[in-house]
Amino acid sequence: MPLLSGRFYWVLLALFVVVALCSTSVFLLHRPYSGSIRKSTGEHIARMRLTDAVTRKQVTIPSKRITFISYYNFASPQNLQDVSYACYLARTAHRSDVDFIVITGGHIPDLEEMRRTGSLPFPLIVDSSFSIARQLTVPQDVDRSFVVGQDGALLFAPANEAFSPEDIRELFERFTTGRITYGSGPPAANDLVGKPFPNIGVSEIHTRVTTPLFQVASPGQSDYLVFTASCPACMLEGTLRRFKADFQSAGTIPIITSRVPEIELRHMVEESRISSPIYMAQEEVRGFESIYFDSGALEASVLRVHTNRAGMITKVEPLQ
Repeated sequence: MPLLSGRFYWVLLALFVVVALCSTSVFLLHRPYSGSIRKSTGEHIARMRLTDAVTRKQVTIPSKRITFISYYNFASPQNLQDVSYACYLARTAHRSDVDFIVITGGHIPDLEEMRRTGSLPFPLIVDSSFSIARQLTVPQDVDRSFVVGQDGALLFAPANEAFSPEDIRELFERFTTGRITYGSGPPAANDLVGKPFPNIGVSEIHTRVTTPLFQVASPGQSDYLVFTASCPACMLEGTLRRFKADFQSAGTIPIITSRVPEIELRHMVEESRISSPIYMAQEEVRGFESIYFDSGALEASVLRVHTNRAGMITKVEPLQ
């Protein structure tokens, strides 16, 4: 009996050690990466086979295309706006040699909703185990972006930040055409006076009804408050709150650039408790912004525009 008891004791001890090691391994392998940033331009990454969090389709990195990777640990309005620019570029450039992928350190519900509704047209990977973060050396307190070549080489990897829209555009041009272009610059507010205000398609954020602007806000009867592509997401909510009374009195018609993620705009409207109509542009607000160059008017990214009944611009007031 003592011998059996001794064997039983050692078996229990061995099982305990195995369970403890397994538990420790699982904990270590599923905790956020906390080491230093080591992956930089010119280095290589190993092949990764990933799964889209929504469509469940398989994604391989590197692939036969150049791949833009944005790894986000934070769900900030600016990150969503940066993603929306990549969405715009992916939809309008129609390049078969470039892929975009968003990876998140854990769940970011807004991005997942964008993927489900189709407003995010490329793969979304949820790095719930943080294994991708460890391979790309992305600590939990930063966001990072990468351009990956077909051979797994990091063609570009900033030290500790994610790509801005301008970064995305310049790198996209650099690796597809070999030449970076620049726009003619944003228009001055005074240069818009005397020109017709564009009768663009708009979608009302509460009802989701899409219609030409002049059917719901005739020129000469209201002022248009235009939020252009250069309007930073962090500014939008404060400006909406500031002019909330104007919206409710129907004196000012807010028109939000299509560059703002619709889901983020909905959050802002709900939090600001704005029940009056707010219109989201369904296309570029011609003359006031360049979505491709992520720019608005020279003096400000938010403009109050006065028109006459013929739809001609009579005055433009920069607000931000």
